[in-house]
Amino acid sequence: MAARLDTLAITGASSGIGAAAARRLAPRCGRLVLIARRADRLRDLAESIRAQGLSGDILPLPADLTDPADRHAVAQHLADWAAQGRLALVNNAGTGQYRPTANVGADEHRRMMELNYFAAAELMHAAIPGMAHQGWGRIVNVASVAVQGPPWGHGIYTASKAALAALGATLDGEHRHQGVRVSTLYPGVIDTEFFHTPDYAPLWQRVKRHAIGPDRAARAIESLIDRPRIERTVPCHFRVMHWLRLIHAEWGHRAVMASSRPDTPPPAPPTTEPSTTSATAAGGAP
Repeated sequence: MAARLDTLAITGASSGIGAAAARRLAPRCGRLVLIARRADRLRDLAESIRAQGLSGDILPLPADLTDPADRHAVAQHLADWAAQGRLALVNNAGTGQYRPTANVGADEHRRMMELNYFAAAELMHAAIPGMAHQGWGRIVNVASVAVQGPPWGHGIYTASKAALAALGATLDGEHRHQGVRVSTLYPGVIDTEFFHTPDYAPLWQRVKRHAIGPDRAARAIESLIDRPRIERTVPCHFRVMHWLRLIHAEWGHRAVMASSRPDTPPPAPPTTEPSTTSATAAGGAP
C-alpha cells in the first residue's frame, strides 16, 4: 500500500496537471496544500475534493510565486511542514512562450525564469533541511520534453526548465543518502490551459493529435513519489527526441525544429520592449 503523506504541496494547482495531481493524491494526504495565483480556482478545487468525503485538511494557499514576499511566505510554510512530518512537494507552476526568442522582452524573460526556476529553487531550499531531518522527503519538478529536444520558439521556457532539471538532479545526488529524493517529470503535449492561449494556439493546431490528458501526468507524479527515480517522460515515446540528439545532434536538432516551426513566418522583432502575453500554465507544460 502506498505511504500516507503528512503534507503534499502542489504549485500551479488551479488547473491542468496540478489540479489532476491534487485530485489523485488527496486521499493519501493528511494535509493537501494547493498553491496558485487564482484564489477562486483554488477554492473551487478544494470544495470539489472535499465533496469526495476525504478526511484530510485541504488548504488553498493563493500566492504569486514571482512575487518575493509571496514566495518567501510559501517557503516558510514548507519549512515548517517539512519539520513536522513527511512532506512531498510538486513544483508544477510555470509559464512559457511560443515566439522567437528575439520577440521576448527582458521583463518577460525575467518573469519566466522567476516562476519556472527561481521559485522552485527557493521552495526546495526551504523544504530540504526539514525533509533531511525527518529522513524522508519527495520533490517532483515538472519540466518539459522541450528540454530533451529544444523546439522552435521556446527559448526562454526551455532554458528555465533545463536549469530546473539540472538543479533537481544535483540536489537528488546531494541528499538521497538522507532519504530525500528529487525527480524530474518531462511531460509531452498535455491538454491543459497552457496550450489554449493566443501565443500557443498555432502550435496547438499542429500538436493536438499527440495530446494526452493531465491525469496521465498526475499518475506519473504519484509514481515518482512512491518509487523515486531521477527522471520520467510521459508519454514515454517522447524520449525519442533525446535519443535522436544523442545519436546525431545536428540531425536531431533539425528534426525537432522542423516539426515545431510555424507554417507562417513570424514577424520581425520589435525595436522596443514588446507588450506580449505569455501563456501561463497553472498546471501544465508542453
